[in-house]
Amino acid sequence: RKASSSADARQVRDTLQRLVPALSVAIVALRPGALHDAQGPSTAPLAELVGRSVHAIAAIGDPDSFLLQLETSGAARVTSSIFPDHHDFSDGDAQRLALEAATADIVVCTLKDAVKLAPHWPAGAPRLWYVSQHASVEEGNDLLEDVLDALLAARSTY
Repeated sequence: RKASSSADARQVRDTLQRLVPALSVAIVALRPGALHDAQGPSTAPLAELVGRSVHAIAAIGDPDSFLLQLETSGAARVTSSIFPDHHDFSDGDAQRLALEAATADIVVCTLKDAVKLAPHWPAGAPRLWYVSQHASVEEGNDLLEDVLDALLAARSTY
């Protein structure tokens, strides 16, 4: 789950298990991690967003969940520039984005977008950060370990 609540995830689990009683279900949450400088080695805790204005840049399939993550991380205000999934950023895009983001305290994108956008990011523009994501197993850790063990065992036979 990325944008759904724990309660919603448990409700989906319960529904699935009512429909297929033998079904085992794991619940894994994708949560935002640290902020990383898209053009350098600097990192900052996600708490840097608290109370600040954030300009989000996203070219992903579900930008709303990314924006929701930023909002629930404590950003005072989130503005955004959204592109189609897998957008190939150009120098012109980066120039325009840097201007759009100039009034924000922090400019943030996803790792996927940072890889494509950072090489075009203009010198002297506000620093471009990306948010890492980490998976957290909420339920079903043993199930996931069993599945991984089975996959590794099957792989070793080839």
